[in-house]
Amino acid sequence: MLYFIHAVYTGLAGATLYILQIRHGFSWGAGAIDYFLNLNLSDGGLLIIPVGLVFFALYYFTFYTIIVKKDIPVIGREEEVEFGEDSSEEEKELQLTHSNHEYMAKKILQYIGGKENVVLNDNCMTRLRLELNDTDIVDQDKIKQTGAHGVVRIDKHNLQIIIGSEATTVKNELDRLLDE
Repeated sequence: MLYFIHAVYTGLAGATLYILQIRHGFSWGAGAIDYFLNLNLSDGGLLIIPVGLVFFALYYFTFYTIIVKKDIPVIGREEEVEFGEDSSEEEKELQLTHSNHEYMAKKILQYIGGKENVVLNDNCMTRLRLELNDTDIVDQDKIKQTGAHGVVRIDKHNLQIIIGSEATTVKNELDRLLDE
């Protein structure tokens, strides 16, 4: 539902810019650097700022209301995971600050079924993207206990583990463990 609303708002934003005859080119990422570098080439480029602020408010209040009223479990709003009986005292006290990547990678490998279950290990900016022989044996709750923000099971063979900006470091540690 949130993605549908995003699609509608994106279309409305594009239509608004078209109606106001605002033309602005962006090269990569559509960030502040692109905006300012191409501002002198734009038609009505300064109007992007107030239009953006209006759509920011529209997105914020719509999404906030829907997420809270429908209790949608977006990242950071999932149920608190309790540590199981088989956790050590050290793990129960663990507050991962993303500084112990080797430990995190070791535990993730254990909870995804070990080396023999991993077909491909990749990452993007914030997620490990794993191709596994079988995602049914993955212990999602235990993975979240390592400090991961979430686990997304795409299908029977593909899994994403949301870690945050340290995903590349955890991936490298996981690669090292897979090569041993």
